[in-house]
Amino acid sequence: RSKKLIQESDQHLKDVEKILQNDKRYLVLDCVPEERRKLIVAYVDDLDRRGPPPPPTASEPTRRSTK
Repeated sequence: RSKKLIQESDQHLKDVEKILQNDKRYLVLDCVPEERRKLIVAYVDDLDRRGPPPPPTASEPTRRSTK
């Protein structure tokens, strides 16, 4: 979903970056802002390829209710 929003408008990527400004890992890359942006876009692309995560009960049978 984020990839589609980023493709439609650059504002979504700016919103993501604004949230990440509270993250120390993001701040470490202040000296290379273009590389940092490429890493974010690559990560969003990777998440898009993987698709949505499975529901928690699909991978943890012990959490299923037993009726």
